[in-house]
Amino acid sequence: SHVSATAVMGCLRSAGALCAEEDEAAAESLYSDGVVPDAERERACLLVEADGTFFSVQRPAEGAPRRVELKAMVAYEGKVAEGRKVRRVAPFHHAVVGTAGELWSQGVAAMGSRWDLSRLERVHLGGDGEPWCSALGAWLPRAEVVFRLDPFHVNRAILAALPDRRLAAMLIGLVRDGGAEAAVALLKGARDLGLARGRAGGAAIGYLEGNLASVAAAGPSLGTMESDNQHLYGARMDSVPCGWSEAGACDMGRLVSRRESGRAVPRMTRGRSA
Repeated sequence: SHVSATAVMGCLRSAGALCAEEDEAAAESLYSDGVVPDAERERACLLVEADGTFFSVQRPAEGAPRRVELKAMVAYEGKVAEGRKVRRVAPFHHAVVGTAGELWSQGVAAMGSRWDLSRLERVHLGGDGEPWCSALGAWLPRAEVVFRLDPFHVNRAILAALPDRRLAAMLIGLVRDGGAEAAVALLKGARDLGLARGRAGGAAIGYLEGNLASVAAAGPSLGTMESDNQHLYGARMDSVPCGWSEAGACDMGRLVSRRESGRAVPRMTRGRSA
């Protein structure tokens, strides 16, 4: 039988609203009432990554933004090798179109149903240097949160700055080996000698100098968030000619993240429907 696009959209919006209500209630319970959720597992250390990805807005008003940002995070216990691939252990996803506070408060409260937050001692956090990406510590005050810059963004900045790929590869290796300050000095020298692109070179220097403490910091392997953005959210939401309202993008982000985390989508009850 035929199902109209409006009916499909109604299902998406209803499910998204139920997810939002459940996520907001979990955050309220944890941060206002101080109730730690019952958890399935215990870990002293977790790996967390965060990043934003932008999607086209459907029929934006004149002068309004044409793209909307979906903020996403993933938490997991570590990585294991399976043949030639590496798999994350027990990944937990959360995504919203909203503020950093909404992402982290709801994401932490939701992941508290998987890992006992009272037993968590340390978190290795990866991001691209945006202030909201590194704000997790405010929502996990009892755990030590160590922020590390995602190597993907460091490498991209250096490659954009240097036309000579061999020189770029040398600087990327230098950064990887802990020589971020030396890499900045070399970039400045390359810029002065005309070996670096002007604007991109300045941007790379500023990016590295502003994040020196977080570049190539010691810790376990991270660097999977860009793949999440591409294969989880982008594959569903960024195909042409997709266009989203802010609410619709948030609903889809919540549903995709629940599916990938193995979390059930709340169901509409008869009483609630009535």
